[in-house]
Amino acid sequence: MGRIKSALKCVEIVNYEASDVLGASASFNYPAPLPDPPQITRTQIECQVKCLSPYKGYGLDKVANMVLQRCFDMIIDHLLYIFRAILKLSIYYPPWRDFNTVVLWKPGNASYEVPKVYHHIALLSTTAKVLMALVAEDIS
Repeated sequence: MGRIKSALKCVEIVNYEASDVLGASASFNYPAPLPDPPQITRTQIECQVKCLSPYKGYGLDKVANMVLQRCFDMIIDHLLYIFRAILKLSIYYPPWRDFNTVVLWKPGNASYEVPKVYHHIALLSTTAKVLMALVAEDIS
């Protein structure tokens, strides 16, 4: 117990202004914050799902693009609530962060010791691709 008390005596409490730490002037006029993006709509999700190439590879969740396209009417409400919740809570479903990378040789190269002679293909979750496309659409 004596060590803790002596250690606490050595701690110096210093209060800094945010402007001192960040090097910003206290009189700086910051612009107004950006408004919240509009809520995702069913139409936006439908457009992105229809734009998916049906036969492209899928990620670790093993949900093919064609599954989303063929089952769209049954899952649209679920996707809408999931995507809205993700954006409202500022979270991201952790398994969607994982992906597989497939490495393919480019044909006709003399040496395969150079990294440029390979194609790298990232296989992402299909549902995550739809969400990323919706966010990209909003910010562009």
